[in-house]
Amino acid sequence: MKNLAIILIALFALSSCTEIIEPILDTPLQPENSLNAYDYYGQQHNESVQYLLDNFKDEITAMQVTDPLGAEVFIFEKAYERARLDSAKFYHQEFRTLLGLRADEEIPSKNFLDLEKLTQTPPFNPYEMTQFQKVIDEVSQMPYSTTKEINAIITKIIALETKYMNDEGIVHEEPFFAGLSVMRHSTFLWAGNNPGGGGTPTGKAKWWQTLLGDVAGALVGGLVAGPAGAIAISASTSTAVALSD
Repeated sequence: MKNLAIILIALFALSSCTEIIEPILDTPLQPENSLNAYDYYGQQHNESVQYLLDNFKDEITAMQVTDPLGAEVFIFEKAYERARLDSAKFYHQEFRTLLGLRADEEIPSKNFLDLEKLTQTPPFNPYEMTQFQKVIDEVSQMPYSTTKEINAIITKIIALETKYMNDEGIVHEEPFFAGLSVMRHSTFLWAGNNPGGGGTPTGKAKWWQTLLGDVAGALVGGLVAGPAGAIAISASTSTAVALSD
């Protein structure tokens, strides 16, 4: 009887350990990662994007049909107002300049999957650029249509963050880990807002353009506007991409 009790206790302990190790993949994972010192970038980014969508989505969508460049300025202005920052038009233009956009080109026209060709003024040193591009390449190949797939993306990004926390080659820690935070939180946010419209090839391209527009906005925007401005630019970029045709 005593041996039976010991066996039952051991099985219960093993079951408990299994529950801790294995996430419930059909329930959405929260995107936070307390080990990332710059996780607030992603948190504030999501709050800003949701604010824009909740309050100005219809207005922005209508403007993008008649005046897409005016819609960009409007999005930046609203994001900057929420962040209580000034000079939205100036930083909008500075960001466009860094992206190398012509006067008639719109932000959604950029290929945000190729960070290394996105701007002539990189946010990192060459090693960091290569490593961040590897993250983009790896994560962007993952499917995203179901809760289980979204959870897998978030779990993968956290694993990569842990890996790079021990990489002495990452010297620009704030932009690097802020970018990963935005990528992770953005995955969670856009899973709920669904800019891609499903798992079709066109939908998948739109999804990743939107999500990585977030990341590019944070990284490149930080070069001209600092941390708070980077969050506003990141939110503006992905909103512009998500609501574009």
